[in-house]
Amino acid sequence: REWESHERLNSREHFVAGLEERCARALEADDDRALRAVLRAAAAAMSAPRRRPLPTDAPSSMDVEAAERLSRQMQRRLRRLALRALARLDVEDPRVRPAVERILALLRSFEEHAGGDLAEAASGNQWRPLRDA
Repeated sequence: REWESHERLNSREHFVAGLEERCARALEADDDRALRAVLRAAAAAMSAPRRRPLPTDAPSSMDVEAAERLSRQMQRRLRRLALRALARLDVEDPRVRPAVERILALLRSFEEHAGGDLAEAASGNQWRPLRDA
């Protein structure tokens, strides 16, 4: 079972690295179509924000896979890709709008379930520009 989770993790890492390469090529070539594809894939792979731990929270333990995911910073990299794409694309474009709506739905989910605003979110410095895009 541990091997399977390692395989999934490597597959996810490969996926994110591939998106980063595709994004760089799309930006270099001024290829908005490829950039929209990167944005859609990044938005689909993103997870909702998490609440930043409070000093009064008990320390939580992470399993090996969670610690490895965190060390690879895949979610941070996905958010960075989305920000790079959105900086170039028209967010009102109907071909871009579904990805934007997916990101906004993740933000709404955090606000509804965590009962807070983005100031309380981990990586809020990336989520706020995504919200404001």
